[in-house]
Order: sequence, then C-alpha cells, then structure tokens
Amino acid sequence: MADYSSYEMLKASDNLPFPTNEECFDGDIPDKELDVQPLLATNKETGKMYINIDTPEKMKFMSKVIELVNDKGLNVLDVDTEEKELFREAINKHNKSIYSKGRAALNDATKNFMLTQMFDIIESPENQIEAQKPIDVATDMVKKIANNPNNPVVKESRSAGPRNALTVNHGIVNNQVGKKGVGIVAVGLKSFFAATNYINSVLNNPNSTLE
Repeated sequence: MADYSSYEMLKASDNLPFPTNEECFDGDIPDKELDVQPLLATNKETGKMYINIDTPEKMKFMSKVIELVNDKGLNVLDVDTEEKELFREAINKHNKSIYSKGRAALNDATKNFMLTQMFDIIESPENQIEAQKPIDVATDMVKKIANNPNNPVVKESRSAGPRNALTVNHGIVNNQVGKKGVGIVAVGLKSFFAATNYINSVLNNPNSTLE
C-alpha cells in the first residue's frame, strides 16, 4: 500500500502497520463506529466506489484504520456492505502481500524506510550545515584530536585491549577519522541513497518514464 509518488506520500506510508499475514475478521459491533467516508470516492466513468488515498493525511488515516481493523475487526467501521468489502480487500492485500511476494517485498519495505529516514536527517535544520559539508571537513576536528600524539585519549588508545574500558570508544573514534573507514561508509551511503531513490522514484513508480 506504500505510495512512491512523492516523498511526502512515502513518508506517510511509514505509518502503515506491519503486515500481519492474516485476513480481516468482522469482530463485535462497537457502541460507536469509525467514520471512513473521507477515504471513499466514486469513479465518474464506471460509477464504482473505491478507496482514494491521494494525500499524506489520508495515508495516515488509512494506517489508523488498518491498525484498528486488525485489532477490533471490520465492524468497527461505519460502512455498508459494499464499502465493507472494499476495506476487507484492501486491508487483506496489505496484510498478506509482503508475505506472498517473499523476500523482495521485505527488501523494498526496508529500502523505503531507510530512504525516508535519510531524507529526515537531511531535511532537519539542525543537520543542514553538516549535511552539506564534505566528509573530510565534517570530521576535521576529530582528525586533529586523533592525530595529536600528546592528546591523552590518543596515548591511552595505545593500551587498548579487552580489559580497557575505553577500547570501544577508541575504536569508534578511529573508525570515524580513518580515511578508509570514512571513505567506505560515505561511498556506501551515497550509493545506497542513489540506488534506492532510483528504484522508488523510477522503477517502482508506474507513472514515471525512463529518460
């Protein structure tokens, strides 16, 4: 059910509950039913009703609907018989599709989640300055500390071992400033971001065109 049409829709898709691999059940009739009419629309050509999720707000609302139905059953929705079957079909498809498609679907779900998290980090105002710096500039201060032989942390790192409580911290510092370590991570992140963005925005998007 995830939508790749825009970053906002993809981000809203993160709210979708994890598929249960179980079909919907009717459940008990509650005292108050949930109004889901904002999610329904009618096709002008065919006259048939369908579930219309065309905004991030509707995607988030649908996420709550799925979560509620999985917990309480379809009778919690304020719908008629036709509308009820529409939601049954949509929620069953969401709950079971990732399992029927196998590992590929799980990989796609993981890529989508990673992509939105990377966008969040990049878009955050507090990360804007660091996000636009080259790797070498961003780690310059840590490099200077690590390359200073008189620095107490550097001196203690020479005695790093299983019984030294600072060993893990030294390892983290060394990996942060080591040219090979930084290079491998930077190239890996950039490659992953580029590949995932291309997969989601082009290959998996039926509305895109290859150029």
